[in-house]
Amino acid sequence: MVIVFAIGHPGFDSLGEGWSDPEGDRTWAVGPRSTLVLPRLMPTPDGYTATLNVQGYEPGGRPQALRVLCNGADLGEQELSHEDPLVLRLDAAMLDGHGRTELAFLPRHHSSPAAGGHSEDRRELSFSLAWISFSARMPPADVIEPPIAGLDDAALMMGFESLGDDCEFGFAQRAAGAEPLSLLRFGGIRLHRLDEALAAGFAGIDDPAELGTSILGGRGLGEYMIVQNRYRYVYHTFVNSWEMERDTLIAREVARLTLCRRKLLEDLEDGDKIFVVKSSAGAGLRLDQVAPVAERVARLGGAVTFWASASDDGHPPGTLDWHGPTLLEGRLDRLCTPGEATQFTPYWLPLCRKVHRAVAARKGRHVP
Repeated sequence: MVIVFAIGHPGFDSLGEGWSDPEGDRTWAVGPRSTLVLPRLMPTPDGYTATLNVQGYEPGGRPQALRVLCNGADLGEQELSHEDPLVLRLDAAMLDGHGRTELAFLPRHHSSPAAGGHSEDRRELSFSLAWISFSARMPPADVIEPPIAGLDDAALMMGFESLGDDCEFGFAQRAAGAEPLSLLRFGGIRLHRLDEALAAGFAGIDDPAELGTSILGGRGLGEYMIVQNRYRYVYHTFVNSWEMERDTLIAREVARLTLCRRKLLEDLEDGDKIFVVKSSAGAGLRLDQVAPVAERVARLGGAVTFWASASDDGHPPGTLDWHGPTLLEGRLDRLCTPGEATQFTPYWLPLCRKVHRAVAARKGRHVP
């Protein structure tokens, strides 16, 4: 999960006490105490690492430092660096039982530019914050499943393609350095709508008359979302409403959808990629729901469908189960809940290594 505190970004909603209004690509903390009230962090056995892009206010060259509290637990004081981000370890015990996570920042000093004669700004500044990111702490991927010889992780993840549900797998690909041009990578589509789209060859997905927009972030300022009405497919554009006119965006998306549709159909016919189906946490999928989609994918070119599901008592993370020759179920330690796709589990990478090996073996190829 990454929260950005620039103008127009929804990070504004996470600001508690002790902040000024966003300015450019960051927001200034003011006074002796500033707090962030963050969305729920999904439970993990080892907690999270939080990384913050911060700049200290250091009038007269005085080094700035921050003492940080997480839900009241003291994380100690760290001096801010001009080159490196601020890194915090959030243990599971600090997060358990809390609906939301509060981080409190207590600066070593704060003062106004006006007091130093630098400007007329009378705010009591301490530091500025551009973004904060969270990653679940777990054993290194290489310990869980060794890398594939001759195939780096970016190339490995390029061999998989998301068939929707949400953006979780798309962000997992990005974390591995893979940025495929993909029709369904950063959007959501229901499984029965996906089956309809596959049966129709995604016909009409690039019809401008079927494309609508909404604004993510409220108040008319935020990211454009595209709503494809025929298949009820909603996806991110990563373009803010003040950066592009709506008609220009629609024209761009028509061209992109045309290209991505053609590429997806070619990849389905080729049959070498592994296509990913999943559901958000709590929603769940049944075999009788997934199997028809996998069968349709297989009929188009023989490709394997990888069904990512959550672990349970009988199926620990990393468990693989074949349901016929072209449907492989693989267990993650957890799945994201709706709206929390950036909190994807790091287990995606080692599981994809394991799936790649299993699919290669099924096709008679040895992968070291």
